[in-house]
Amino acid sequence: LCLVGAAGALGRLLLASPISRVTSEGEGTLSLLAIAPALLFVAPAGVLRGFHQGEGRMAPLAKAELWEAAGKMGLGILLAFLGLRMGLSLRASAALSVLGVAAGAAMGLLSLSLSLGKGKRGAKKSGMGRRILAISLPIAATSLLLNLSALVDAFAMRPCLSEILGDGGLAKQIYSDYSTGALTLFHLPAVVVSPIVCALVPRVSHHLAAKNREDAARALGLALRLSALVGLGAAAVLATLGAPLLGFLFASDPTMAQTAGPLLVLLAPAVVPLALFTVASGTLSCLRLQTRALPALLLGLGLKVAVSLSLAPLLGAAAFPLGTLSFYAVGAVSGLVLLRRMGALPSLGALLFRPLGAALVAAGVMAGSFRGLCVPLGSLALFPALALGGLAFFAAAMLFGCVGREEWAMLPLPRRPSPSSLQ
Repeated sequence: LCLVGAAGALGRLLLASPISRVTSEGEGTLSLLAIAPALLFVAPAGVLRGFHQGEGRMAPLAKAELWEAAGKMGLGILLAFLGLRMGLSLRASAALSVLGVAAGAAMGLLSLSLSLGKGKRGAKKSGMGRRILAISLPIAATSLLLNLSALVDAFAMRPCLSEILGDGGLAKQIYSDYSTGALTLFHLPAVVVSPIVCALVPRVSHHLAAKNREDAARALGLALRLSALVGLGAAAVLATLGAPLLGFLFASDPTMAQTAGPLLVLLAPAVVPLALFTVASGTLSCLRLQTRALPALLLGLGLKVAVSLSLAPLLGAAAFPLGTLSFYAVGAVSGLVLLRRMGALPSLGALLFRPLGAALVAAGVMAGSFRGLCVPLGSLALFPALALGGLAFFAAAMLFGCVGREEWAMLPLPRRPSPSSLQ
């Protein structure tokens, strides 16, 4: 993986200028060059994270995350400040800030390396490299297709809108607001779904190793229901309060909410198939069926390109969120179809209809409370609306039977250890 990281860094250095010309008219070349060294550190850090997870040691991971975040934020801000004080251009100062990302990645790698200590070296096993590649390459191919899906928007959206609108500046602004605002909020629910997958994968692997497919299927069904519940709740928030959220977070950019808000509403439903696909992909890795999902992802990628480019002349920028929805929908459906062999798929009522009812209740409460409180509180009405919507969603989920004792057990919440676990 160090070789992979080096190849990625070299490719980023060589392609920085062409990519920048397509996506930002050459303005981001220095920043792309500055981020390239990070790939050298991220690849071996991924190996060390996997090692610590396999050993059941989570403290080194948390420590590395803290060091990495401190490096990215502290050094990034410091370098940008020094660049501005030295009279460098905004592009050069931004590149120095991005260089802090590479420094943070290096600090995280150093922390993970120091946490290894002087553990015992295991005996070398023949064929270990082949087995690692057999597992990692399909996962890497899946990640590549997901990144290519994001690149469709980066490479196609601006040229299409520029040709349709006849105004390159307006097309640039729409793409900037969409990528900075709508896509940023769209990926936030993954922060909740990722711990569910982290809790699911070792549980399913343990049950499969013990040849207990019933418990593995039960764990998968719980994870699917919980991820659908989280996805539908997040979609309700983004569809209802997405524009006010953008207006609050980007208060200095008055056009952000007007431009990216409607696009975020169209993008919000894609959170649900994204959450389901994330859980399905993790489980397919346990079953060593990663390669079977690749044809469907290729189909989804082609469908996204077709939907985005064919609907752009009719819908403008709205075609690209719909293309993203089609991509993740194909990925989620294919993953669920492949998992049917485990007999773990919940009914549609348990998986989608009941959480959808809870999400609709929450959306109604959030919309009504925000409109009622907007006049006296202004933009601050966003916070009580979110709180009331969260309470309504939780109450409706409990009432509709979406959340039970088993679902709570899947959440990464702090719990008091049982007496048996302390013995």
